[in-house]
Amino acid sequence: MEGLDRSVVAFPMHYVAATRDQGEELEQRSALALMTRFSFSLYGSFPVLVHLEREHRLSDLLPRGADAVRHLLEREGLSHPFLAAIHD
Repeated sequence: MEGLDRSVVAFPMHYVAATRDQGEELEQRSALALMTRFSFSLYGSFPVLVHLEREHRLSDLLPRGADAVRHLLEREGLSHPFLAAIHD
């Protein structure tokens, strides 16, 4: 945190912790819902997940299982832990 450029990050740092904590809670709830419903969860960069939904109807693929989603990620070159990853 000390290495951040203060001209770019010109806000009180406690807001970062609050939004980070809210995001982590939402991510955990979403992962649990996916695991409960489809027996796997999907994590990834929000823009990548939005792209997969808009261009490839990711939500329609989820019921087909982890292997179907894994195939899509590999086909699109997005199977990387920083882009999108499946946990089953």
